[in-house]
Amino acid sequence: MALQIRPVTGTIGADVLDVDLARPLDPTTVETLHAALAEHSVLFFADQHLTTEQHLEFARQLGRTNPAHPAPRTGLTELPEIYVPVTHPPVSDGAAAPRWHVDHAYMAEPSSIAILRAVDVPGLGGDTQWASTAAAYERLSPTFQQFLEGLTIVHNAPADWTRHVNEYGPGRWNDQPVHEFGPVEHPLVTVHPVTGRRQLLLNPNTTPTAIKQLSADESTVLLDFLLRHVTRPEFVVRYRWAPGAVVAWDNRATLHAPVGDTPAGTTRLLHRVSLQGQRPAGVTR
Repeated sequence: MALQIRPVTGTIGADVLDVDLARPLDPTTVETLHAALAEHSVLFFADQHLTTEQHLEFARQLGRTNPAHPAPRTGLTELPEIYVPVTHPPVSDGAAAPRWHVDHAYMAEPSSIAILRAVDVPGLGGDTQWASTAAAYERLSPTFQQFLEGLTIVHNAPADWTRHVNEYGPGRWNDQPVHEFGPVEHPLVTVHPVTGRRQLLLNPNTTPTAIKQLSADESTVLLDFLLRHVTRPEFVVRYRWAPGAVVAWDNRATLHAPVGDTPAGTTRLLHRVSLQGQRPAGVTR
C-alpha cells in the first residue's frame, strides 16, 4: 500500500500513514517524503518503534547527517550523530515557558531537516509545538514584508557550546572543523531552497540576538512582535508524543518549542538526528 499524507492543520503538519521506517525506503517513497516536508514542514509518523540504529539509518536515507551539535562530545558516545535534547524540569507552578527556537541558527549553515524519535515519554504532558515561519510571513502586510526583507539578524551560539570547544577541542560541522563560535549574520527573511517561499529566520533561544540595521531597543520591539506573530495559534501545530512516534521537520521553515508541563517524577527522553543544510539565502531584488 502506498503511503498516505494527511494534513492535520490548515497551515502546518501532516500525518504519514502506511510506511515502515524500520525498512529501507525506495526512491519514490524518499521523494514523496521530501515533497511532503516541503509542503507541510512537519511530518508525524506514529507507531514506528525504531531502534537507535534504525533511527539513524532512516535519517541517512533523507540526506547527509550532521554530528549531534557543532561542539564535540554532545551526542551519544557510540553514535555521535544522535543528540539527546535537554528536558527542563517544570518551574514551581508546574509549567515551564516554551523556548521557541531554530536548531543551529548560530551556524553559517544551519541544519536543513531534523528527525526526532520518542524513546521514553510520559503518559501526560511534554508535547512539542512547531510554527510555520512561511505562513506567518505571508500574513504580514506587503509594506512590512518589504521592510523586513532588507534586514539582517545576528545570532550567537549558547555559551555552553563555546565551553565544550574549549574543554574538548574542535568539533565538526558540515565536514568542517569548528574551533570557535562567533556571531553569525543571516537574512531576517530567507527564501526556501525547495519551495521558493519566503519565511522568517528567528531564533529567540539565542542570546543576544539583534537586528543589525536597528538599535537595541528597536530590535527588541521588532523581534518581540515577530515572535508573537509567528506563534499565533493559526500558524502552530502541537504534537502529543506516544511510544514509537517519530517526527521529521523542516528546520529552515519552522520554529519549535517543548511544552513544559511534564509531571514531576516522569521521564521524557527523545533522540534527534539532523541533516546538513546550506547558508540561508535572502531575497534578491
